[in-house]
Amino acid sequence: MRNPLRPLPLLLLLPFVLACASTRVAPQDRGEREEEVTAGMMVMVVDDLPNLVFEGLSRAAAKTTMVTATVPTYTTITAVTGLTPPSVDFYSPRTGDENNLATFGAYLYAYNLPKDNDFHVIIGDTPTFTAGVTNLINVEVSGRPDKTDTVFKAVRNQFLAIIGNPTTMSYGTYTCMPLPIAITVSGGPFWDVSHKSGGSGTSTCYGGVQMKTINGWELHPVNSIQ
Repeated sequence: MRNPLRPLPLLLLLPFVLACASTRVAPQDRGEREEEVTAGMMVMVVDDLPNLVFEGLSRAAAKTTMVTATVPTYTTITAVTGLTPPSVDFYSPRTGDENNLATFGAYLYAYNLPKDNDFHVIIGDTPTFTAGVTNLINVEVSGRPDKTDTVFKAVRNQFLAIIGNPTTMSYGTYTCMPLPIAITVSGGPFWDVSHKSGGSGTSTCYGGVQMKTINGWELHPVNSIQ
């Protein structure tokens, strides 16, 4: 005779299975966390720099949405890095302070191209980087949202013109500016969940002195850099 109680374990498991199916697990990001190569790692050289499309995953929609505000709310690096972090996760859209505009003058010290195709640009508020004195922030010139975009491509061309219009770059390799370049940058403050404790930057530029950001606040994407 068939045991009428036999299907019971499967029924008991059903709520657990459904709960697992409805839970979103954040996938591995693409070059958003591991952004600098180290000795012995293979390096990929890429070209067509203005046209590279964004390949990241973490908060992808937010990173490819420019703020539309026209009057800046924040006019210094520390006004941005001193903001209260929002409650966001891997999938969150822009929220709160991230919808405001920041515009300020700064000095470009170094840049890098991770595999998500955003230019990571390390800038600070002193003409010469001085550890413990200079306030740093990472501003990101985003990859294009898609191949039809013209707005993000124009900003990428702005940045490339500042650094001498290179035709190729190596993924994950910081380039240090021999002399910091004075720039003006505009964009939306952005809390990067991949860099909550900071760490964007390098120790390769100024005699091994660490030049890294203090928390996860960035400008991302950059609306203008000149």
